[in-house]
Amino acid sequence: MQGFTSILLPRRFVPLLLIMVISNLAPGDPEDDWKLTQEKNGVSIYYRPSRKDPKLREMKVNVTVSGDREDVINHLREENLIKKWMQGLEFQQVSIVDSTSWIAMQGFEFPWPISNKVNRMEYRRQEAGTTTYIFLKSLPMVKSLPKGYEEMDPTEGQWEIHKLNSRQLVVIYKVRALVESPYPRWVQDPIIQKSFITSFDKLRSSIQSLANN
Repeated sequence: MQGFTSILLPRRFVPLLLIMVISNLAPGDPEDDWKLTQEKNGVSIYYRPSRKDPKLREMKVNVTVSGDREDVINHLREENLIKKWMQGLEFQQVSIVDSTSWIAMQGFEFPWPISNKVNRMEYRRQEAGTTTYIFLKSLPMVKSLPKGYEEMDPTEGQWEIHKLNSRQLVVIYKVRALVESPYPRWVQDPIIQKSFITSFDKLRSSIQSLANN
């Protein structure tokens, strides 16, 4: 499987959200059983067995950013910003629900023979002291799928934005699949890990460029 994905999935085609087959959702989630598997350019990737289904693995990605937390959130919500860093994202269309939540329709491009995927994702913001949580959950499609796209398997997860000091934030992304992926080992493929590192490196650079202006 690893050789297959290495051939089929060049970096620019690896969608960040689809292949994270992965993580736990509660703010009180224990942090003592994660295993560091990749670290480069200040981006760290961790894995552990899923507590809900041993067939799945959980993952989180950490990066430290110098910037404003609202700029981080804008990089999740605004199409012109999210496309700067998220690998494989073709489009994002956002509907604002209220001041703390929005729904995003997201399309991801894959190389043949894998079909392009589309996902409808709810984002819900919650503040807890100096930490901002943004909880993610896939929603059922309410419109016809765009031509050439298939519906993505459902996922749920969270972003965490922790205040480290007056100038720095620790940004953490966790997500897990709600159904077993047909390619459960993708998430451990070196090509995919490299895609995560590239995405989060670009995310940090884009946020910090705003802070420096």
